[in-house]
Amino acid sequence: MGTETYRTENALDSYVHRHGGDCNASTDMEQTMFQFNVQDGFLEKALAIFSRFFKEPLLMEDAIVRE
Repeated sequence: MGTETYRTENALDSYVHRHGGDCNASTDMEQTMFQFNVQDGFLEKALAIFSRFFKEPLLMEDAIVRE
């Protein structure tokens, strides 16, 4: 799922991996869980990217179907 600011579907995952971290997410019928870690100095930008999922989501049909 992309956002208006970060239009690519894996922007957070790509950023976190480039800066020595990991991402994981899971979805079931009642909840969605997200977690990530990133090296010191890169958390603020990672949180900025992550927060856009809630502020300006792009609900792309193919991404929704996959979930």
